[in-house]
Amino acid sequence: MKKPQFFVVDIRSADTITLVLNTAVKLPLDPDNLFIQNDSLYLYTTDHLIKFSQQALAKMAKFIDEDENGMVLNINGTTWPVPER
Repeated sequence: MKKPQFFVVDIRSADTITLVLNTAVKLPLDPDNLFIQNDSLYLYTTDHLIKFSQQALAKMAKFIDEDENGMVLNINGTTWPVPER
């Protein structure tokens, strides 16, 4: 896996989740591209690998649950699997 070039340093949540990157760019969360590796949360885009900082991960924790299949992202009752790689 290539090294992350960008980091999520904050999240903003309302009806959707917006990620704030270390470059101050704001990016809507795409739940289908989240994954866990080595106890870290990542987002893969077509151009970048983005790692969640500890602070952002702590804020995301309220949206992450575990079910019989593993970790899931739960936003307003809609869930997406968060695979481990």
